[in-house]
Amino acid sequence: MKTFKRRGAETQRGKAFSEIQFLRNSIDWLIDVDRKIKRFENRIRYWNAQEKKWRPTQPNRAWRCELMADKIGSELFDLRLRKTQMEKHLRRFYSSSATSASPRLCVLKKEAR
Repeated sequence: MKTFKRRGAETQRGKAFSEIQFLRNSIDWLIDVDRKIKRFENRIRYWNAQEKKWRPTQPNRAWRCELMADKIGSELFDLRLRKTQMEKHLRRFYSSSATSASPRLCVLKKEAR
């Protein structure tokens, strides 16, 4: 990513641009992770309309289903953990004084709310 430099220091324009780019990439990543989590959850269980509750898929093949659920469950746990870490990081990024100084990012914050 190209930054705009003047006498060895980043200008406000370059800094704001890189912050906005970082936010866009992070939000895209979070959306992808949400989609993956939903896909994994749907693989583990399905909605039973008669009983009106979630049931595990393939209840007859218990051992295979358990292996699959363990594998998917560990991947789900990993994705959820990474998602919460990214959300914490973004919250810290939003609340930091350095980012609130850049006017472009302030506008983005207002739009996000």
